[in-house]
Amino acid sequence: MVAICLPQVRQPYDHYAEASRYGVALATRDPLGPLRGARFQMYSSECTRMNRGLVLGRTAWPGVGSIAVGSTHLESWVGDGENHWVVPNRRKQLREAVRILVGEATAHGCVGALLLGDFNWKESIDGDALEGLTSEGWTDAYDAAGKPKGAFSTCYGSRFDRCLYWTSPGPSAGRTLSGDSIPSASRAGLVLRATEVKVHGTHPLGDLKVPTKAGGLKPCMPSDHRAVHVTLIPGQREDGAGVRASGQASVAACGRASAVDGGRANRMDVRPSAIKPVAPTWRPPPAASSSLSRPAAATAAPHSAVAAERQAAEWQAAEGQAVG
Repeated sequence: MVAICLPQVRQPYDHYAEASRYGVALATRDPLGPLRGARFQMYSSECTRMNRGLVLGRTAWPGVGSIAVGSTHLESWVGDGENHWVVPNRRKQLREAVRILVGEATAHGCVGALLLGDFNWKESIDGDALEGLTSEGWTDAYDAAGKPKGAFSTCYGSRFDRCLYWTSPGPSAGRTLSGDSIPSASRAGLVLRATEVKVHGTHPLGDLKVPTKAGGLKPCMPSDHRAVHVTLIPGQREDGAGVRASGQASVAACGRASAVDGGRANRMDVRPSAIKPVAPTWRPPPAASSSLSRPAAATAAPHSAVAAERQAAEWQAAEGQAVG
């Protein structure tokens, strides 16, 4: 656990990491199928100065169909004096991310799409995140779940980390990644709906302390961001307004994306977003089931490969195990 306190890991929030030390991750686990078509797609050069982009792929949701999943980290705040270009870039990136995911889902007959991650979004500065997107079928999981108490703040009192989801309106939805097609008649009325949103990572890591700018010490938190856990259900539209539940899925945001059954049918746990990876060693995920990409390096690692190797021995000696 001492690794999370090292200066190599902890970075000030008022500047963004250089490309060689930056990454976005997305992965799945049983019962979801392996990621297919997993890749990193950088946003258009005119809307990012920070090498930001979308890591995306498709996975099979048993009993429901395939779903497109994307994890992103939108342009960061680097001072109010830079908002004149950061905010417009952030808005463009969000629109580009949903366009890419809808295109991916439509091209492969997915039942829907999820966009999760650190949006760095603040309505008082960036405006309504769903402006122009609601009419296209996108929904904010936090709003859909009734804006639950205690689930708003994910970073410094703001809701930076979010989960947006989209249900395909087309009758072609329902083709699984294995090539097995689900009868379109049974999927034409399918709709995804968020039923619960929770926040995790609000407690310090034991007795660990980290230095403050004033020279003192404060409790060490897992991250400056909280992990957002969202439960989704696939249902059937009954009359255009009512939704009949047909299963359950669980979606969470915490720096990676994964899926678990949890002992219940159609339960999915996806974890993408803003917690920075902290581990004494880095192991590449299986190529067939995950994607971890950096825009400016061929090696997929949360830190540069050289730095990771150099620090691994001292971190392991200090702690003896990885920090998740």
